[in-house]
Amino acid sequence: MKTRTLFRSFLAAALLALGGCQTLPQVIATGADTFDVRYAAPTTIAEVDARAAAICANAPQLVGSGTRYDGFTYRSYRCHRKS
Repeated sequence: MKTRTLFRSFLAAALLALGGCQTLPQVIATGADTFDVRYAAPTTIAEVDARAAAICANAPQLVGSGTRYDGFTYRSYRCHRKS
């Protein structure tokens, strides 16, 4: 019985920890041909641009960038996405 309680506590802690994890840079669709890439330090702009290029069929066009309310930096792109 004690082992089961300990296991449940461990499982709950593990799920809580994993829930807070994010894989950055993260792509967020904002329209048919537009999207944002969200990132944080120490991610470089080259890594963000590479992430954008990976989902585009043509060269991604930078539309804008800035830090938003959540503290992350966003770069907005426009391109035709890969099928």
